[in-house]
Parts: sequence; structure tokens; C-alpha cells
Amino acid sequence: MKKVIFVITVFLLFFGCEEVIKVELDDAEPQIVIEANISNIPSNNSVIITKSTDFYNPSEFTDVTGAQVTVTDQEGNTFSFIELSPGRYINRDLSAKVGSEYSISVTTEEITYSAKSYQPQQMFMDSITVTGEKRPFSDELDYEYHCYFQDFPGVKDYARFRLIINGENQSGIFRYDDRLTDGNYIDFNRFFLQDERSISIGDVITIEMLTIDKATFEYFDTLRDALASSGGGGPFGSTAPANPTTNWDNNALGYFSAYSIDSKTVVIK
Repeated sequence: MKKVIFVITVFLLFFGCEEVIKVELDDAEPQIVIEANISNIPSNNSVIITKSTDFYNPSEFTDVTGAQVTVTDQEGNTFSFIELSPGRYINRDLSAKVGSEYSISVTTEEITYSAKSYQPQQMFMDSITVTGEKRPFSDELDYEYHCYFQDFPGVKDYARFRLIINGENQSGIFRYDDRLTDGNYIDFNRFFLQDERSISIGDVITIEMLTIDKATFEYFDTLRDALASSGGGGPFGSTAPANPTTNWDNNALGYFSAYSIDSKTVVIK
């Protein structure tokens, strides 16, 4: 089967930075990739639309301009998104609410793509800490990043996290589900960084906790597997993983997520 490398651009809107992720997927034909986010912070609302190129240009993608993008809440209110820059659409009037379901419609090249997302009850971090332990036979430290929060008992909880050091997002997909920890008090420290870096006195460490629904969790869970496999780190050394799970119809790739965000910051002393 022919393979193509899609370039999935995950925009980290809260801090205005972006992370470009390359992952080899199992589709050879050009496809729409839509990454849509709405949250309780209106400045985070953004829809990024790109299109993969053909098999002979596997590492290239193009911005999709001129699309019509609308989000509708469960009460029938509709919010239109405007194109801020090529392929990036925003709305600053929508503040997503806990317990609400949202529908999105994206029309481009006379094809309409739709998806739905539910914003679950928000989880909050109590605190975050950074600990360092000396490596054997070295003065260098290995750092661990911890965030502490209460999982809701009897509720399926899902979250993903962003680790930001001095305003720079650290690469990696950090996600949580309570399959084995329902109702527990959680010390989440699974921040496995692709590029370890040293930390100095005065560095500013921020952790963002995004409470997400099951569909969004499954997207990032399968995206993580695809990234590992395309880098030779997947099961049996596979280099042709399946596409990440999506909640879009009409064969679009990407995801639509309604989420809540909590953020805490510490300064290294």
C-alpha cells in the first residue's frame, strides 16, 4: 500500500505557539485535516484546516482557505468563525460550557464535514511541583513534573496536559483516563519528554490540564501510537500505523474538541 506522511499541526492556542507533528499514515490520496478546538476561554477557539498533498510530495501540506465554519450549541445558537490567516479560523464570542454538546460544520470545495463534541465536568489541579534527582556519577539532575488533582468518582474522566517551560511548549502527548483510577486522588507525572532539557533557577514551569471528552482522548491516544510506530517505536517495529481515530465524517482527518482548561505555574528556586 502506498503511504504518505501527513503533517499534523497541533496549535497550542493558550500560549500562542504551535507544535508541528509529522506522522506516516496509511492514506495516499490528499485528505482534509481539521483540528478544531473550543473551550471555556474564548481566545482558544480555533479551527485549523489543511490538506495533504499527493503521494509524490509526502511531506507537504497546504492551507485550506475560504472555508465556511460554524459551531452550534445544543440550544441552537450558531457561532461563525472568520479566517484570521490562511487556514486558521477563529471565534472570540463562544465560551464553551460544561455539560453542553456542540456540533461543528466545515464546508470547503462544496463538501461539508461535521463532528460533535461534549464538554464534560471540569477537573482542576490542586498544585504542581517539580522535583530533581541527581543522576548516578553526575552532577546533572533528572526532573519530574507532577500535577495533583481529584478524579471524579463514578464518572469517566479524560484529560490531556501541556507542559510549558519559559513559555515554550514541550513536545509530547500527555493524556490521562481513569480506567484504573476512578475516584482516586491523582499524582500525574507521566511527562515523558522527547528532548530532555536542563532547568535553571528562575525558570518558569506551567502545566495546563485540559478536561476532554472520550472522542478527543481516543484521537490523541491513537495519534501517540501512530507517532511511536512511524518512528520505529511501535509494536513489532511497524512503520505504517492506522490513521488516528477521528470524530469527523466524510473521511476528514483530525478532531473536534470542546474542553475546559486549568493552568498552574511554579518558578524554580
